[in-house]
Amino acid sequence: MKPQPKILTIWRIHLAILMAVPAFINAFLFPSHGRVWVALTLLWAALFLGLYLLYLPVRYRNLSFFIQSERIYLNSGVFYLQSRAIPLSNIQYTSV
Repeated sequence: MKPQPKILTIWRIHLAILMAVPAFINAFLFPSHGRVWVALTLLWAALFLGLYLLYLPVRYRNLSFFIQSERIYLNSGVFYLQSRAIPLSNIQYTSV
């Protein structure tokens, strides 16, 4: 089974909040339109777009799970795929 598509939206919101920190640091520490400011802004923008448009969709596409014989099997990964088997007895909290 695939998780709901809204998890991708949640990941993107977290990314936007996380990427706001270097943007504010760049804005406050370096003079506007200086070479360092331009370089850091381009680096920040490239990193944000790469994560937003490439990494997160691939992460979602490769994420799947299923429940079978007292275990939850989780498949995930971006650069390499990883499979995990988690016993149901190890799960402490769930919500529906």
